[in-house]
Amino acid sequence: MMVRLLALIPVFFLASCNQVSDEPVQNIVAKVGNGSISYDELEYQASRLAGKGAVNVLNNSEQRRQLVDSMALTLLFAQKQQEMMSEEELAKIELATQAYRRELLAKEYIERNLPRKVPSQKDVESYYLSHLDQFGGGEKYRLTVISLSDQCAVKPVWLDSSREQSVITEVEKLDCAKKVSSALYSSKQLKGTYPSLPDDLIVGRDYWVRAGGIQEVLHIESKREGSPKPLAEVSSDIRKSLAPSFLREALQEERLKFSKEIEYLD
Repeated sequence: MMVRLLALIPVFFLASCNQVSDEPVQNIVAKVGNGSISYDELEYQASRLAGKGAVNVLNNSEQRRQLVDSMALTLLFAQKQQEMMSEEELAKIELATQAYRRELLAKEYIERNLPRKVPSQKDVESYYLSHLDQFGGGEKYRLTVISLSDQCAVKPVWLDSSREQSVITEVEKLDCAKKVSSALYSSKQLKGTYPSLPDDLIVGRDYWVRAGGIQEVLHIESKREGSPKPLAEVSSDIRKSLAPSFLREALQEERLKFSKEIEYLD
């Protein structure tokens, strides 16, 4: 387990890697170059990496030594790298450190202060009904998709609503088909892929379309109503999908509350 944990330790020692520690000697677990590692730092890393198992790591002499060794090597690398960097490069590191600190504090503020808005059952039901195709419902169309060669890029006269003969037969006569395939689409998928299609597709009809720079003929083989998964089965997934929008709403409310404290100078 420790090999996996040690590989995850981040390098965040640059801000103090050449500073002499003010920690009491009894609180220092290792001296590294001009710096040191305190027991508090060791305890933090053990807790961050092992969670509730941190105590076991700290009480196990081998695992504790492995963790200290990894932290020491990380600090040593940081010290050596800092010595080789220009002031401009170090300034960028300082900016990154500052940004990271602000993000941690902001995240903590959000966790502690923003209201816990969660989707209601009504929200879940509304989302479900408006996204039935996402859960297997809605109209489903079985198509024959014929990709045409360049010489057939002009709409032929035989492609009309009164023709009873199969479009595939006509395409084969003219040696136009580059590829013939079968596909199952929901109404939403069809409109997304072929925006020029009409809303009221007719079974048996052929439609002249273009997608991705390729001329195609769609033959509507059949149409059926899909059976969506039960709401109870997908409620949890729907709540997860809605969570980001509820968080954005809470953040916007918080932003408005503090808007007078922000002054834009450019």
